Amino acid sequence: MKSAWFIALSVAVVATVGMGEPIRVSTVEDLVAQLWVNRGNNATIMLATGRYDVSDYAMKTYNAQKQTEGDSVSHISISRVTLCGATDNPRDTVIYCNGTNTILYCYNGYVNNLTISNGCTKSSSSDGGGITALNDSTVMSNCVITCCKSLGYGGGVAIAKCVDCDICYNASTNSGAGTYRANLVRCRIFGNVSGKDGGGAHQTKVVGCRIWGNSAKENGGGVSNWYKNATTGKAQAWLYDSTVVSNTAATGGGAYNMVVSNSTVFCNTASNGGGIAYKTEMLDSWIVLDSWIANNVATGADGGGGGVYSSTEYEAVPLVRCEVAGNFTAWKGGGTYYANLEDSFIHDNFAADAAGGGCYRGRLVGGIVSNNVSGAGGTSLCDMTSVSNCALYAAPFKDVGAFVNCRICGYTNGWVLAEGENVATNGHFDGQATLSYGTFAARNTLFSGNRATYLFDGYHTTGMAFENCTVAGNEFNRTFNNFGTTAYGPCRIVNTIFAGNKSLTGASDYGVTFASGSQKLAFTNCLLGASSSSTNSLPYPPVGCIVGDNPRFDEMNADDPYSLLHASPAVGAGLVMGWMEEATDIRNDTRYLRLRDGLVDIGCYQCWLAPKGFMLLVR
Repeated sequence: MKSAWFIALSVAVVATVGMGEPIRVSTVEDLVAQLWVNRGNNATIMLATGRYDVSDYAMKTYNAQKQTEGDSVSHISISRVTLCGATDNPRDTVIYCNGTNTILYCYNGYVNNLTISNGCTKSSSSDGGGITALNDSTVMSNCVITCCKSLGYGGGVAIAKCVDCDICYNASTNSGAGTYRANLVRCRIFGNVSGKDGGGAHQTKVVGCRIWGNSAKENGGGVSNWYKNATTGKAQAWLYDSTVVSNTAATGGGAYNMVVSNSTVFCNTASNGGGIAYKTEMLDSWIVLDSWIANNVATGADGGGGGVYSSTEYEAVPLVRCEVAGNFTAWKGGGTYYANLEDSFIHDNFAADAAGGGCYRGRLVGGIVSNNVSGAGGTSLCDMTSVSNCALYAAPFKDVGAFVNCRICGYTNGWVLAEGENVATNGHFDGQATLSYGTFAARNTLFSGNRATYLFDGYHTTGMAFENCTVAGNEFNRTFNNFGTTAYGPCRIVNTIFAGNKSLTGASDYGVTFASGSQKLAFTNCLLGASSSSTNSLPYPPVGCIVGDNPRFDEMNADDPYSLLHASPAVGAGLVMGWMEEATDIRNDTRYLRLRDGLVDIGCYQCWLAPKGFMLLVR
């Protein structure tokens, strides 16, 4: 193998030109000689179109800052030199080798309009089969890096910054088949295969890129990360303004342990976390912002999170202003598995298991949940810690810690999906016969427009609670079912309206209904509409309740038809509780504070009374 320093000494005259004029070369010998002689002087070397086999060459590295030479780590190397092809088409000028070494080593260099192909690192301790750089001050622009391999990390590129490049069909024995610790801007990363993590990119900053058709044996088919800053403890890899599509991995088909922002992640596949997955101790580093996660698939029999997956509830990833739609899992959490969602839209996801067609575990704040389906007559939400300020349409649920300021509407006994402007699709599915199952609590929550055999079917060993809720405009055979076993705790129902409900046949007008026997229902300061079941058999006699009266809803209010008219008997008739001091009603609007003059209304709405006094008009 020829050495660059020998060639440089054997060349009698070396052509050098002033700044701005390229040094034109057309042979490998001239290329190597000019790269060595012009090392560190910011020259531009232009390579004529054609194919250049550099297999027989090995250049020493050169640190221009320290002016020191190092051992050969590649076929050719640049140091503060610009190397470019003669045309704007990088495929016109190809540098390749026989797969025996990294092709190009860079120290603060600039490379553009070239194709780099068929490089391979010498050992597992070397990174970057096509290109390796000392730092990301090296910039690759409008290049193609293809068919390269690393026995360690970075099949195509290690560390360099790549702008408007194609990084494709590379491989790595370890992680980062396309790139490792790189910085990618407006690149296309496709067809790369990793033996471990990060098929397309590993520990890489990704901005404005399209990443598709990559695969990883373990984590992150498209992109992955394990790295955190030693000082701050924060993640150093993120995906911004990018599209990740049709990638595969065991965990995190599209992305793994990445900060994701303003991106699209769709049609990716993994055993768990079809779209995005998280599993590290860097809980405070991860977040998904303003992104669309759609049509991803988690195939594992025990793999959760068709769209997004976190390994444990402690590490539940935040999703803010995201849309999670059309994802599928063979297990639990069609949309998300252990995620905390804020101001997000979760719709049309499916879980083959009976748990969590939309979300399994985690929290929801300020979002819309619509038309999510799970198998075996299952639920849209399951085992959630809390759900607040959300609208649920066609969303049966099981074991939710607490609903606060929510609207739960449009579930139709597992057959007809909800309709309306907040609903993504209409159709039919075979769901459960009850709106809710298991233990939950509800505060300032509206249950309306639901059609189910049982509205609330609960096993509640620790007890349940309804506070300032409104249950109206539903159709059911029974409001409360399975609340009578002595092993269960009581269901405490305070300041709640049950009125305007009907049977499934529409023949009866119900307030509240429950089976005969020892029902553990304790009603306090509630309004129970006409035809309510007899409360005589209850072990806890109702206290301060209004029975058989009309709640006087403001039905002309298109936005809030179950709000109260001023003349409603529910106005000011509730029991004041400690949590109300700073709280609002269901509208989460400070104009509607839960207490008014020290009084609270029954139901989820607080009536906005007209001010007392008189008006004097003077002309």
